[in-house]
Amino acid sequence: LTSGEWRTGAVARLGTAVTLAERALAEAKRYTTGQWTSARRALILDLTALVSFLALSIGSMVLVGRMAITPLHTIRDGMLKVAAGDLSVEIGYGERKDEIGALAGALATFKQQAVEKARIEQQERERNAGATNRQQAIENSISEFETQVRGTLGQLGDASSRMKTTS
Repeated sequence: LTSGEWRTGAVARLGTAVTLAERALAEAKRYTTGQWTSARRALILDLTALVSFLALSIGSMVLVGRMAITPLHTIRDGMLKVAAGDLSVEIGYGERKDEIGALAGALATFKQQAVEKARIEQQERERNAGATNRQQAIENSISEFETQVRGTLGQLGDASSRMKTTS
């Protein structure tokens, strides 16, 4: 082959190779663009799902806090106050039909029993004070009686001595 013949054949083949390379590059660009679009769409979908799940989780935590944790803390504080002797505590949550309502009912029972116990103790103190007053009055009466008897016996002794002297 002469160099001119080789050049003509080589340029045609190189042109085919360049065309093939350009087509491969264009196909690679199209494939890359499709993959990038698909990845972006998946990322947006995943981020949306993540934000939704976070919002749902936070909402669930707030709901559980309001429906369970706050009432439990209130009941716990009420129990501590009743145990300390503060019977003016308001219980609440007794109308609920779940475990919180049962705990509130138990606390109401404890409070009622503590009120009843305080009332009975007050009655006992009043009875004891009345008994002490009665006992004191009896002792005073006995003391007065003894004083009167001694005085009378003393007068009787004086009268007897005078009668003895007179006789």
